[in-house]
Amino acid sequence: MPAATAVYGRRAQGKAGRTPSGTCNLISLRTCNPACNPACMKIGMQQEMQQSMKIGMQQEMQQSMKIGMQQEMQQEMQQEMQQEMQQAMRKDMQQDIQAHCAAIERCNQRGGRMLSIVDLVRAGTLTPALAACSLAAIGQGASFMVGAQPGGAGKTTVMGALLNCVPVGVPLVTAGGIEVVQQGLHSSAPRCCYICHEIGAGSYYGYLWGEGLRRYFQLASYGHMLATNLHADTYEQAHQQVCGDNRVDPGAFRSIRLLYFLRARRRAGRTERRIASLWIGDGYGDHRQVEPDELEKQNGINGLVTPSAMAAARQTLTQLMASGARTIQDVRAVIVGQLPPEGAGQKP
Repeated sequence: MPAATAVYGRRAQGKAGRTPSGTCNLISLRTCNPACNPACMKIGMQQEMQQSMKIGMQQEMQQSMKIGMQQEMQQEMQQEMQQEMQQAMRKDMQQDIQAHCAAIERCNQRGGRMLSIVDLVRAGTLTPALAACSLAAIGQGASFMVGAQPGGAGKTTVMGALLNCVPVGVPLVTAGGIEVVQQGLHSSAPRCCYICHEIGAGSYYGYLWGEGLRRYFQLASYGHMLATNLHADTYEQAHQQVCGDNRVDPGAFRSIRLLYFLRARRRAGRTERRIASLWIGDGYGDHRQVEPDELEKQNGINGLVTPSAMAAARQTLTQLMASGARTIQDVRAVIVGQLPPEGAGQKP
């Protein structure tokens, strides 16, 4: 036996001795030669395994914490990005609402606030069923016309309220002359709703007659919406004025899917305005008059509004009437799926 080993063994055996289990009774097993006893070797291996397990658990915990922190950071970043996108979309939508309502305000010929569809329902001008039908049909892109013979009957008011039902993403464009109409005839994109403020021979802004009106009605064949009004109390008068006096092709006239005829009368010292009749079309065949009880049914209107669209429109109208929205801006916000601004319904 080498001298160093002999000394080590004597020191281990002489000073430490043995425990009853046969292991070295040293303060630290590091001073013991593991080869002196198999039990010492076993303990050393257990300690190493424990140390390895401890280190492994610490590494796993650190890795789990690292992954957890990374996931939290990713979630926070995603939430921030979503919030930024929502804010940007909300800002864009608010700008669209402002631009949309500014175009409606340009129809205003008599001053004051332009009335909304909520105002017209509350005043009795539109029944809830007719308002829901209008929301559904115009919301799907139907062109429309409002007629009344006397001036001041409310044609422009009703047209402006109905313009608020135009689909999102369809800009309102005033047909302020034949040049504007020609631009729409050159392209179907983007789809627009062209507003003729009145079918008339005057030189007023947005009025069309003759060749300008004939080209205006051609816009529908390019996929654009039309919205206009004229001095006519009946469907026959409207058809004669458009197709007879202005020689608009009857096929182009059929592109008007909804024709509202308004009646105004004095009662108890105030003027009552009511939609006296509604004519509808599918864009191809002749128009037909809709009876009031047909509007009250829950199964839609054949050739114009499906039952599901009518049900959704009734729900939207219920939400509108309960929202407190009154102005065209607030009503438009509800229609496009946004809550009205704080304080909605408090304006005159």
